[in-house]
Amino acid sequence: MGWGSILDPARVAAVLDVPADWCFVGLFCLGYPDSDEDRPELERAGWESRRDTRDFVIRR
Repeated sequence: MGWGSILDPARVAAVLDVPADWCFVGLFCLGYPDSDEDRPELERAGWESRRDTRDFVIRR
């Protein structure tokens, strides 16, 4: 499973023909990858780099 941000919510809503009051924020991708990789796709593409989880995970 992976999380993907919706870059163009209006386009996704049009393609899926959903009600106008829906608000897309992201999507979950379920399934098997085409290949096993050591690095996430966004990192390999140069879009994002790994961050230390202490920068964004809050534990109480």
